[in-house]
Amino acid sequence: MNYSNHDFLVEPARTYPQFWRTALGMVLSALFYIALIAVFFGAMALTIPDSEVLPALADPTAPATPGSTMAMLYSFVCMMLAVVLSALIMHRRGLATLLGPWDMLISDFFRVMGVLLVLSFITTLLPPYGGDDPAREPTQNMAVNVWLWLLPFTFLGILIQVSAEEIVFRGYLQSQLAARFKNPVIWMLAPALIFGSLHFAPSMQGGNAIVVAIWATLFGVIAADLTARAGNLGPAIAMHFINNFIGIAVFSAQGPLSGLALYVYPFGMDDPELRAFLPMQFLSMLVAWLAACLAIRR
Repeated sequence: MNYSNHDFLVEPARTYPQFWRTALGMVLSALFYIALIAVFFGAMALTIPDSEVLPALADPTAPATPGSTMAMLYSFVCMMLAVVLSALIMHRRGLATLLGPWDMLISDFFRVMGVLLVLSFITTLLPPYGGDDPAREPTQNMAVNVWLWLLPFTFLGILIQVSAEEIVFRGYLQSQLAARFKNPVIWMLAPALIFGSLHFAPSMQGGNAIVVAIWATLFGVIAADLTARAGNLGPAIAMHFINNFIGIAVFSAQGPLSGLALYVYPFGMDDPELRAFLPMQFLSMLVAWLAACLAIRR
């Protein structure tokens, strides 16, 4: 493993590498996020008071709508702003230092995106993950013309969501920990464990919650590895984008993020049926990681 490029992200973090700054920075990020998210949805309530979006967001059991899913995705702007403000206050770091060199980021993003698009197309030609059981087959959620009309807004919303998460966990937390601790186990695993724990939601995922959290933790480790190899967030954002685009906009389980999906499975995240898909999901993630490593190899 060659992590020499990681210095592009770690070097700006070495100016203020103290662990207490990083810990306080994460606390400030959370506080800023809470304040900004309140402003975001408060502004929505004032500008579109009769919309069905806010009631759908307030009730996790309510059917998702395109508006509620879109609002949830775009609300991640608040997370992005929160961590940028925190990095500026605690470490004098701007957004560019959290992303990596711009030319490398763009190049690596499109390299990995291209490879993973081809890989995703190939996997769609494989037999269904759950076999031929009609109970597991997805049904069309919206008309194709409506889905296509919404697609640019869906693209942007998912890009905002995955970019915000990667900036927090890989751009900020990973690089700051790497500036303080030399051991990769610390700066790769700690952000991944936090990332995974935030995906642990027994109230929504039921008996699947632990498996989903483990899956997210493994994804976090893979994203950390790609970030360290590339020295920028391009590969991690691309991989995260492809994963979420398929799971949100193409084939989605029933839930708060299914409002923009072209097809929806007849079960939710808490249904035992979901477990039939998880082994293939783990395998697909590992194959995608290997493909991404090859794409950014210099």
